[in-house]
Amino acid sequence: NPVNDIVNIAVNNLNGIAEVALVDMLGQTIKTQSYNGKNVQLDINDVPAGCYLVSCSQNGVKVATARIIKN
Repeated sequence: NPVNDIVNIAVNNLNGIAEVALVDMLGQTIKTQSYNGKNVQLDINDVPAGCYLVSCSQNGVKVATARIIKN
């Protein structure tokens, strides 16, 4: 699961515009990106190494969350 530059995210149960957020372990949002579709790539090249949560939401409701490790 370690990631270096790009996180590929696929959420099958989304229809329409959604948002993906990268959150650190202190709960601070580091990055957000809106997308339309089931797949998105989040560039985390400029993010320091560490553990993060990737959260996908639609209309303010979280639909998926995953933990990643950035090298």
